[in-house]
Amino acid sequence: MNDAAEDQIIIPERGEPSLILTEYERILLYGPGGTGKTFTAATAPEPHWWLTPANKGEAKTMYSEDFLEKHGRKEYFITSVKEARVKGQVIDNPPGYDRCCLAVDGFLETNEKEGWGVKTIIVDNATRLEEYMMSKAIFAEYMLASSKEKTVLKAERDYGIRKPHDSTYGGAQSFMDRWVNWLMELPFHLVFIAHDYEVSVPIYEGARERVLKSVRPLFVGVQRTSVPNKFDSVWYSMVSGGGRSRTWGIQSQRDEIIEARTRVGGIIDSSYERDPDIGEIIGQFQAHAASLEQE
Repeated sequence: MNDAAEDQIIIPERGEPSLILTEYERILLYGPGGTGKTFTAATAPEPHWWLTPANKGEAKTMYSEDFLEKHGRKEYFITSVKEARVKGQVIDNPPGYDRCCLAVDGFLETNEKEGWGVKTIIVDNATRLEEYMMSKAIFAEYMLASSKEKTVLKAERDYGIRKPHDSTYGGAQSFMDRWVNWLMELPFHLVFIAHDYEVSVPIYEGARERVLKSVRPLFVGVQRTSVPNKFDSVWYSMVSGGGRSRTWGIQSQRDEIIEARTRVGGIIDSSYERDPDIGEIIGQFQAHAASLEQE
């Protein structure tokens, strides 16, 4: 080995339960609208920093009577980022994605400077963030197009049409990979909220009636698998019952249809964890680590 390599030697740590189970939790929380995703995310260890692409109204649920009764007031900071538009249309060189990156930089600087002591980053939601990434990828593709291709694309843009092509999806996926990897490396718990993507098939060839085949987090293409694989826990948000008997919950283990998992099985109910409290669940992880070290 040369001297430069020797200067960069990294010493391994002894494997202990607390070394692993007290690491920051990275949770992907997904599901249909109205199933309590934001409600559940807000139970994460506080203070929170929320990044809300387009609409900070997502956090209103923290002031609902139900939330306040169960969890009380939460300490949090919030940044809302909007895409630049003219007459409702996304402008050329749209800054939404870049603004989200600057928002993270601004949070990191201010959190350290002001001593906020933030414990959890919450992104609500990934679906709108991905729209920003797609807009940026569409513009990049336009700028890289040949003169002939650009003539056609410009004519479309003059009518407010900005449509993705096959290569555009690859660009958007690249942005999402970089974004998630960046947040994963930060010293905070992470709750990433996304909508769900349902795949259904005809009950038989030619039939109009369809049956649900799978449910996954809503990302572009192969990222419906690759992005969830980056997270410690993938939880599916759901509602059970109706009226006054209605409850909110999560599924934390996969079945034949729903994609879900947690890396520490047996600590929470895998089929239906009613009214989940992320702060309490993380506490259970840590208590589990402590019990193992006492054995």
